[in-house]
Amino acid sequence: MPKANQGPMRRREPQRLCVVCRASRDKRELVRLAVSADGRLQIDDRGRGPGRGAYVCRRKACWDDRSLSSRLGRALRTSLNDEDRRLLSEYAGRLPEDAVAPVASSDEHPVLEGWPSHD
Repeated sequence: MPKANQGPMRRREPQRLCVVCRASRDKRELVRLAVSADGRLQIDDRGRGPGRGAYVCRRKACWDDRSLSSRLGRALRTSLNDEDRRLLSEYAGRLPEDAVAPVASSDEHPVLEGWPSHD
């Protein structure tokens, strides 16, 4: 039970693990990748889409890591095809060099502006 002088309790942000660097971060600081029911890899900018998901840091180093494809495939329990690797490469090319900051709004992903939807 909270003490009377503490004020309102702050809601805790869910923590997730980056599949590449294994760093634990707030969910909003990571990008969720998911496999849809038809087996396609999707970048889930809202973090709530259906399908098995895995998280990767917004750091360019994690996206450029050679082990991204294998670690992501293991986490998603699937093997990535050439189209999936191309999607990852294109997304990595759009990341700023020092991207680590959390998203300002939970409804919009600033890095994905203009990114085609895979719905």
